[in-house]
Amino acid sequence: MSAVPTVNAAFEEARVGPIPPNVPSLTAALQHGLYRVDRRWGRGYRRLRRRLGLARPPRIAAYRGYAFGGRARVLGRALEDRGVPAPTEGAGLRRALLASWQRYATIELPEAEIEVRWGAQRWQTTLDEEGHLDLVVPLTASPTPGWHRVALSLRHHEADAGADVLVVDEAARFAVVTDIDDTVIDTNVRHPLDRAAALFLTDARTRLPFQGAAALYRALAGRRRPVFYLSSSPWNLYEHLDALFERHALPKGPMLLREWGISRHGLAPLGGHAHKAEKLEQLLSHVALPFVLIGDSGQEDAQHYSAVAERWPDRVLAIVIRDVGVRGRGVEDARARAERVGVPLFVTEDSGAAARALAGLGLLDEAQVS
Repeated sequence: MSAVPTVNAAFEEARVGPIPPNVPSLTAALQHGLYRVDRRWGRGYRRLRRRLGLARPPRIAAYRGYAFGGRARVLGRALEDRGVPAPTEGAGLRRALLASWQRYATIELPEAEIEVRWGAQRWQTTLDEEGHLDLVVPLTASPTPGWHRVALSLRHHEADAGADVLVVDEAARFAVVTDIDDTVIDTNVRHPLDRAAALFLTDARTRLPFQGAAALYRALAGRRRPVFYLSSSPWNLYEHLDALFERHALPKGPMLLREWGISRHGLAPLGGHAHKAEKLEQLLSHVALPFVLIGDSGQEDAQHYSAVAERWPDRVLAIVIRDVGVRGRGVEDARARAERVGVPLFVTEDSGAAARALAGLGLLDEAQVS
Protein backbone atom coordinates (compact mmCIF):
# COMPACT_ATOMS: atom_id res chain seq x y z
CA MET A 1 0.00 0.00 0.00
CA SER A 2 1.33 3.42 -0.86
CA ALA A 3 2.08 5.83 1.91
CA VAL A 4 -0.69 8.17 2.94
CA PRO A 5 0.43 11.78 2.33
CA THR A 6 0.53 14.05 5.35
CA VAL A 7 -0.66 17.60 4.79
CA ASN A 8 -0.39 20.45 7.25
CA ALA A 9 -3.53 22.43 8.13
CA ALA A 10 -3.81 25.45 5.85
CA PHE A 11 -5.04 29.01 6.23
CA GLU A 12 -4.92 29.02 10.07
CA GLU A 13 -3.78 32.62 10.05
CA ALA A 14 -6.75 33.75 7.98
CA ARG A 15 -9.22 32.49 10.57
CA VAL A 16 -8.22 35.07 13.15
CA GLY A 17 -5.90 37.37 11.27
CA PRO A 18 -2.43 38.52 12.25
CA ILE A 19 -1.81 41.39 14.63
CA PRO A 20 -1.58 44.46 12.36
CA PRO A 21 1.96 45.75 11.97
CA ASN A 22 1.04 49.15 13.43
CA VAL A 23 -0.09 47.70 16.76
CA PRO A 24 2.27 48.98 19.50
CA SER A 25 4.84 46.45 20.61
CA LEU A 26 3.54 46.58 24.20
CA THR A 27 0.07 45.55 23.03
CA ALA A 28 1.57 42.75 20.93
CA ALA A 29 3.61 41.58 23.91
CA LEU A 30 0.52 41.57 26.15
CA GLN A 31 -1.45 39.61 23.57
CA HIS A 32 1.37 37.10 23.20
CA GLY A 33 1.54 36.75 26.99
CA LEU A 34 -2.20 36.12 27.18
CA TYR A 35 -1.88 33.55 24.42
CA ARG A 36 0.83 31.63 26.30
CA VAL A 37 -1.19 31.69 29.55
CA ASP A 38 -4.28 30.52 27.67
CA ARG A 39 -2.38 27.64 26.04
CA ARG A 40 -0.96 26.48 29.37
CA TRP A 41 -4.32 26.75 31.08
CA GLY A 42 -5.98 24.77 28.30
CA ARG A 43 -3.42 21.96 28.45
CA GLY A 44 -3.64 21.76 32.24
CA TYR A 45 -7.44 21.82 32.23
CA ARG A 46 -7.71 19.05 29.66
CA ARG A 47 -5.14 16.94 31.56
CA LEU A 48 -7.07 17.41 34.82
CA ARG A 49 -10.36 16.43 33.20
CA ARG A 50 -8.82 13.23 31.86
CA ARG A 51 -7.34 12.31 35.26
CA LEU A 52 -10.66 12.90 37.01
CA GLY A 53 -12.57 10.95 34.35
CA LEU A 54 -14.55 14.03 33.34
CA ALA A 55 -13.49 14.15 29.70
CA ARG A 56 -16.36 13.46 27.33
CA PRO A 57 -16.10 11.42 24.14
CA PRO A 58 -14.74 13.36 21.16
CA ARG A 59 -16.80 14.35 18.17
CA ILE A 60 -16.00 15.88 14.80
CA ALA A 61 -17.93 18.96 13.78
CA ALA A 62 -17.91 18.70 9.99
CA TYR A 63 -18.09 21.98 8.10
CA ARG A 64 -18.89 22.40 4.42
CA GLY A 65 -15.93 22.89 2.12
CA TYR A 66 -15.47 23.45 -1.58
CA ALA A 67 -13.44 22.32 -4.59
CA PHE A 68 -12.46 23.95 -7.85
CA GLY A 69 -9.79 23.39 -10.48
CA GLY A 70 -8.58 20.06 -9.11
CA ARG A 71 -8.13 21.29 -5.51
CA ALA A 72 -10.44 20.77 -2.54
CA ARG A 73 -10.66 22.57 0.78
CA VAL A 74 -11.95 20.36 3.61
CA LEU A 75 -13.07 21.93 6.89
CA GLY A 76 -13.98 20.65 10.34
CA ARG A 77 -13.15 20.67 14.02
CA ALA A 78 -12.58 18.14 16.80
CA LEU A 79 -14.20 18.81 20.17
CA GLU A 80 -15.43 17.08 23.28
CA ASP A 81 -19.11 16.25 22.79
CA ARG A 82 -20.92 18.65 25.12
CA GLY A 83 -24.34 17.45 24.01
CA VAL A 84 -25.85 20.82 23.09
CA PRO A 85 -29.63 20.34 23.42
CA ALA A 86 -31.72 20.71 20.29
CA PRO A 87 -34.15 23.65 20.30
CA THR A 88 -37.66 22.73 21.39
CA GLU A 89 -40.97 24.56 21.41
CA GLY A 90 -41.56 26.51 24.61
CA ALA A 91 -37.95 26.33 25.82
CA GLY A 92 -37.36 29.03 28.40
CA LEU A 93 -34.50 31.36 29.25
CA ARG A 94 -32.73 28.79 31.40
CA ARG A 95 -32.56 26.25 28.57
CA ALA A 96 -31.41 28.91 26.11
CA LEU A 97 -28.61 29.97 28.46
CA LEU A 98 -27.55 26.35 28.98
CA ALA A 99 -27.43 25.71 25.24
CA SER A 100 -25.41 28.89 24.70
CA TRP A 101 -22.94 27.96 27.43
CA GLN A 102 -22.42 24.51 25.93
CA ARG A 103 -22.11 25.98 22.43
CA TYR A 104 -19.48 28.57 23.36
CA ALA A 105 -17.57 26.89 26.21
CA THR A 106 -16.06 24.28 23.91
CA ILE A 107 -13.25 21.94 24.85
CA GLU A 108 -11.16 21.44 21.75
CA LEU A 109 -8.86 18.56 20.82
CA PRO A 110 -5.78 20.48 19.70
CA GLU A 111 -3.16 18.89 17.51
CA ALA A 112 -5.08 15.62 17.21
CA GLU A 113 -4.36 13.45 14.18
CA ILE A 114 -7.10 13.09 11.62
CA GLU A 115 -7.55 11.13 8.41
CA VAL A 116 -9.51 12.46 5.43
CA ARG A 117 -10.82 10.06 2.76
CA TRP A 118 -12.37 10.96 -0.59
CA GLY A 119 -12.88 7.86 -2.68
CA ALA A 120 -9.52 6.21 -3.21
CA GLN A 121 -7.58 9.23 -1.94
CA ARG A 122 -6.50 9.54 1.68
CA TRP A 123 -4.66 12.23 3.60
CA GLN A 124 -3.47 12.51 7.18
CA THR A 125 -2.91 15.78 9.00
CA THR A 126 -2.68 17.33 12.45
CA LEU A 127 -5.36 19.69 13.69
CA ASP A 128 -4.36 23.17 14.79
CA GLU A 129 -4.22 24.50 18.34
CA GLU A 130 -8.00 25.10 18.41
CA GLY A 131 -8.84 21.67 17.00
CA HIS A 132 -9.55 22.98 13.48
CA LEU A 133 -9.11 21.07 10.25
CA ASP A 134 -8.44 23.34 7.28
CA LEU A 135 -6.98 21.19 4.56
CA VAL A 136 -6.34 22.01 0.89
CA VAL A 137 -5.51 18.95 -1.18
CA PRO A 138 -5.12 18.02 -4.86
CA LEU A 139 -7.70 15.73 -6.45
CA THR A 140 -6.55 13.01 -8.81
CA ALA A 141 -10.06 12.44 -10.16
CA SER A 142 -12.46 14.96 -11.69
CA PRO A 143 -15.63 14.81 -9.55
CA THR A 144 -18.89 16.01 -11.03
CA PRO A 145 -20.19 19.43 -9.94
CA GLY A 146 -22.35 19.30 -6.85
CA TRP A 147 -22.08 18.07 -3.29
CA HIS A 148 -19.79 15.19 -2.33
CA ARG A 149 -19.32 13.52 1.07
CA VAL A 150 -15.79 13.22 2.46
CA ALA A 151 -15.05 10.87 5.39
CA LEU A 152 -13.25 12.23 8.47
CA SER A 153 -11.79 10.01 11.21
CA LEU A 154 -9.83 10.95 14.31
CA ARG A 155 -6.85 8.66 14.76
CA HIS A 156 -6.52 7.09 18.23
CA HIS A 157 -10.13 8.11 18.99
CA GLU A 158 -13.51 6.65 18.10
CA ALA A 159 -14.89 9.61 16.23
CA ASP A 160 -16.02 9.78 12.61
CA ALA A 161 -18.01 12.23 10.52
CA GLY A 162 -18.88 13.06 6.95
CA ALA A 163 -18.02 16.53 5.61
CA ASP A 164 -19.82 17.88 2.56
CA VAL A 165 -17.65 19.46 -0.13
CA LEU A 166 -19.16 21.51 -2.94
CA VAL A 167 -17.47 20.85 -6.28
CA VAL A 168 -18.11 24.19 -7.95
CA ASP A 169 -19.34 24.03 -11.53
CA GLU A 170 -16.58 25.67 -13.56
CA ALA A 171 -19.21 26.67 -16.12
CA ALA A 172 -21.15 28.71 -13.56
CA ARG A 173 -21.63 32.32 -14.65
CA PHE A 174 -20.58 33.68 -11.24
CA ALA A 175 -20.35 32.93 -7.53
CA VAL A 176 -21.83 34.83 -4.59
CA VAL A 177 -20.13 35.83 -1.36
CA THR A 178 -22.38 37.21 1.35
CA ASP A 179 -22.05 38.37 4.91
CA ILE A 180 -24.60 36.92 7.36
CA ASP A 181 -25.32 39.22 10.32
CA ASP A 182 -27.48 42.20 9.28
CA THR A 183 -27.15 41.08 5.66
CA VAL A 184 -29.05 37.80 5.59
CA ILE A 185 -30.46 37.76 9.13
CA ASP A 186 -31.39 40.66 11.40
CA THR A 187 -28.83 40.71 14.23
CA ASN A 188 -28.68 44.45 14.96
CA VAL A 189 -24.90 44.43 15.23
CA ARG A 190 -24.87 48.17 15.91
CA HIS A 191 -26.38 47.62 19.37
CA PRO A 192 -24.27 45.35 21.63
CA LEU A 193 -27.14 44.28 23.89
CA ASP A 194 -29.38 43.30 20.97
CA ARG A 195 -26.50 41.46 19.31
CA ALA A 196 -25.69 39.64 22.55
CA ALA A 197 -29.31 38.57 22.87
CA ALA A 198 -29.29 37.30 19.27
CA LEU A 199 -26.09 35.32 19.87
CA PHE A 200 -26.82 33.91 23.33
CA LEU A 201 -30.56 33.87 23.94
CA THR A 202 -32.07 32.72 20.65
CA ASP A 203 -32.16 29.55 18.61
CA ALA A 204 -32.68 28.66 14.97
CA ARG A 205 -36.48 28.63 15.38
CA THR A 206 -36.74 32.24 16.52
CA ARG A 207 -34.14 34.09 14.43
CA LEU A 208 -35.42 35.29 11.08
CA PRO A 209 -33.86 36.31 7.77
CA PHE A 210 -34.76 39.70 6.37
CA GLN A 211 -37.96 39.77 4.35
CA GLY A 212 -37.22 38.60 0.82
CA ALA A 213 -33.66 37.50 1.62
CA ALA A 214 -34.27 33.79 1.06
CA ALA A 215 -35.90 34.43 -2.33
CA LEU A 216 -33.04 36.77 -3.33
CA TYR A 217 -30.36 34.20 -2.55
CA ARG A 218 -32.30 31.37 -4.18
CA ALA A 219 -32.53 33.44 -7.36
CA LEU A 220 -28.80 34.19 -7.24
CA ALA A 221 -27.98 30.52 -6.66
CA GLY A 222 -29.94 29.27 -9.68
CA ARG A 223 -28.19 27.12 -12.28
CA ARG A 224 -25.53 25.83 -9.86
CA ARG A 225 -24.11 29.19 -8.92
CA PRO A 226 -22.35 28.72 -5.57
CA VAL A 227 -23.13 30.85 -2.52
CA PHE A 228 -20.41 31.31 0.11
CA TYR A 229 -21.33 32.72 3.52
CA LEU A 230 -18.53 34.87 5.01
CA SER A 231 -19.02 36.17 8.53
CA SER A 232 -17.39 37.44 11.71
CA SER A 233 -19.62 35.08 13.70
CA PRO A 234 -17.72 32.39 15.60
CA TRP A 235 -17.36 28.80 14.45
CA ASN A 236 -19.34 27.87 17.59
CA LEU A 237 -22.47 29.09 15.77
CA TYR A 238 -21.96 26.96 12.67
CA GLU A 239 -24.60 24.35 13.48
CA HIS A 240 -26.99 27.03 14.77
CA LEU A 241 -26.70 29.00 11.51
CA ASP A 242 -26.91 25.84 9.41
CA ALA A 243 -30.21 24.92 11.08
CA LEU A 244 -31.53 28.46 10.61
CA PHE A 245 -30.64 28.48 6.90
CA GLU A 246 -32.24 25.09 6.34
CA ARG A 247 -35.40 26.15 8.19
CA HIS A 248 -35.82 29.18 5.92
CA ALA A 249 -34.74 27.49 2.67
CA LEU A 250 -31.63 29.59 2.14
CA PRO A 251 -29.20 28.07 -0.38
CA LYS A 252 -26.81 25.48 0.98
CA GLY A 253 -23.25 26.72 0.78
CA PRO A 254 -19.88 26.72 2.55
CA MET A 255 -19.71 28.94 5.63
CA LEU A 256 -16.44 30.69 6.43
CA LEU A 257 -16.61 31.90 10.02
CA ARG A 258 -14.09 33.11 12.58
CA GLU A 259 -12.38 31.70 15.65
CA TRP A 260 -13.19 33.73 18.76
CA GLY A 261 -10.76 33.83 21.64
CA ILE A 262 -7.02 34.16 22.19
CA SER A 263 -4.60 32.98 19.53
CA ARG A 264 -0.99 33.60 18.59
CA HIS A 265 -2.34 36.23 16.17
CA GLY A 266 -4.32 38.31 18.64
CA LEU A 267 -7.74 38.57 20.27
CA ALA A 268 -11.02 37.97 18.47
CA PRO A 269 -13.67 39.27 17.99
CA LEU A 270 -11.53 42.36 18.69
CA GLY A 271 -9.50 43.81 15.86
CA GLY A 272 -12.19 44.65 13.30
CA HIS A 273 -13.26 42.65 10.29
CA ALA A 274 -10.15 42.60 8.12
CA HIS A 275 -10.25 38.80 8.24
CA LYS A 276 -13.14 38.98 5.75
CA ALA A 277 -10.89 40.53 3.10
CA GLU A 278 -8.26 37.86 3.77
CA LYS A 279 -10.78 35.03 3.43
CA LEU A 280 -12.23 36.61 0.31
CA GLU A 281 -8.79 36.92 -1.31
CA GLN A 282 -8.20 33.27 -0.42
CA LEU A 283 -11.50 32.30 -2.05
CA LEU A 284 -10.82 34.30 -5.22
CA SER A 285 -7.40 32.66 -5.49
CA HIS A 286 -9.01 29.20 -5.39
CA VAL A 287 -12.35 29.58 -7.21
CA ALA A 288 -11.64 31.15 -10.61
CA LEU A 289 -15.09 32.64 -11.24
CA PRO A 290 -16.47 36.18 -11.23
CA PHE A 291 -18.10 37.13 -7.93
CA VAL A 292 -21.02 39.18 -6.62
CA LEU A 293 -20.25 40.48 -3.11
CA ILE A 294 -23.07 41.25 -0.64
CA GLY A 295 -22.74 42.82 2.79
CA ASP A 296 -24.08 45.58 5.02
CA SER A 297 -23.08 49.07 6.10
CA GLY A 298 -22.47 48.14 9.74
CA GLN A 299 -19.30 46.00 9.61
CA GLU A 300 -16.87 47.59 7.14
CA ASP A 301 -18.06 45.28 4.34
CA ALA A 302 -18.10 48.09 1.75
CA GLN A 303 -14.53 49.08 2.58
CA HIS A 304 -13.15 45.55 2.46
CA TYR A 305 -15.11 44.58 -0.66
CA SER A 306 -13.98 47.69 -2.54
CA ALA A 307 -10.37 47.01 -1.59
CA VAL A 308 -10.72 43.50 -3.02
CA ALA A 309 -12.37 44.95 -6.16
CA GLU A 310 -9.38 47.24 -6.66
CA ARG A 311 -7.08 44.20 -6.68
CA TRP A 312 -9.44 41.96 -8.70
CA PRO A 313 -11.48 44.36 -10.90
CA ASP A 314 -12.13 41.74 -13.57
CA ARG A 315 -13.42 39.24 -11.01
CA VAL A 316 -15.95 41.37 -9.10
CA LEU A 317 -19.17 41.92 -11.04
CA ALA A 318 -20.98 43.98 -8.41
CA ILE A 319 -21.05 44.90 -4.72
CA VAL A 320 -24.36 45.21 -2.87
CA ILE A 321 -24.47 46.81 0.59
CA ARG A 322 -27.59 46.65 2.74
CA ASP A 323 -28.10 49.98 4.49
CA VAL A 324 -28.60 49.28 8.21
CA GLY A 325 -28.61 52.93 9.22
CA VAL A 326 -24.85 53.40 9.55
CA ARG A 327 -23.18 54.70 6.41
CA GLY A 328 -20.94 57.70 6.90
CA ARG A 329 -18.04 58.52 4.61
CA GLY A 330 -16.71 54.97 4.69
CA VAL A 331 -19.43 53.58 2.43
CA GLU A 332 -19.32 56.52 0.03
CA ASP A 333 -15.54 56.36 -0.17
CA ALA A 334 -15.79 52.63 -0.85
CA ARG A 335 -18.33 53.27 -3.63
CA ALA A 336 -15.97 55.78 -5.27
CA ARG A 337 -13.02 53.36 -5.04
CA ALA A 338 -15.00 50.49 -6.55
CA GLU A 339 -16.48 52.56 -9.35
CA ARG A 340 -13.05 53.92 -10.29
CA VAL A 341 -12.11 50.37 -11.33
CA GLY A 342 -15.45 49.76 -13.06
CA VAL A 343 -17.19 47.79 -10.28
CA PRO A 344 -20.70 49.07 -9.41
CA LEU A 345 -21.48 49.38 -5.69
CA PHE A 346 -25.17 49.59 -4.76
CA VAL A 347 -26.45 50.68 -1.34
CA THR A 348 -29.94 49.22 -0.93
CA GLU A 349 -32.67 49.41 1.68
CA ASP A 350 -33.99 45.87 1.33
CA SER A 351 -33.86 42.64 -0.63
CA GLY A 352 -36.22 43.94 -3.31
CA ALA A 353 -33.96 46.91 -4.03
CA ALA A 354 -30.95 44.59 -4.17
CA ALA A 355 -32.78 42.36 -6.65
CA ARG A 356 -33.63 45.33 -8.86
CA ALA A 357 -30.03 46.51 -8.86
CA LEU A 358 -28.69 43.09 -9.81
CA ALA A 359 -31.45 42.53 -12.36
CA GLY A 360 -30.38 45.79 -14.00
CA LEU A 361 -26.98 44.19 -14.60
CA GLY A 362 -28.60 41.03 -15.97
CA LEU A 363 -27.42 38.93 -13.02
CA LEU A 364 -30.85 37.62 -11.99
CA ASP A 365 -34.51 37.66 -12.91
CA GLU A 366 -36.26 40.14 -10.62
CA ALA A 367 -39.51 38.20 -11.02
CA GLN A 368 -37.98 35.33 -9.05
CA VAL A 369 -37.67 37.59 -5.99
CA SER A 370 -40.92 39.58 -6.06
